[in-house]
Amino acid sequence: MLQTFTDGYSNTLIGCSLSPDDVVLVRVYGQQTSLLVDREREIKAMVVLHRNHCAAPIFCRFDNGIAYGFVSGVMFNLELAQKLPIQRYFYICVLYCGTSCQSKLQWVTL
Repeated sequence: MLQTFTDGYSNTLIGCSLSPDDVVLVRVYGQQTSLLVDREREIKAMVVLHRNHCAAPIFCRFDNGIAYGFVSGVMFNLELAQKLPIQRYFYICVLYCGTSCQSKLQWVTL
């Protein structure tokens, strides 16, 4: 089944699924969006999050987009951040700063 999502401003997002648990998202970048978004940093962030079990994998990358897995959840926003226990917030901050958390934060669970 294919589904096109239309909530974005300029990218085209298409969901491909064989079952509700097996979804691949294909994002085609909008024209000149690379002027606003550093695509290399975006990919690096997605890879770091996946390696730390916080995001789905990237399956492939092409000139004007990417294909990646889907993880069901909610959008991270200020309201959610205010409800997070400090351990989870610290875990997110460590990932964002690029520090490996696998060896240093064994006690943190998501």
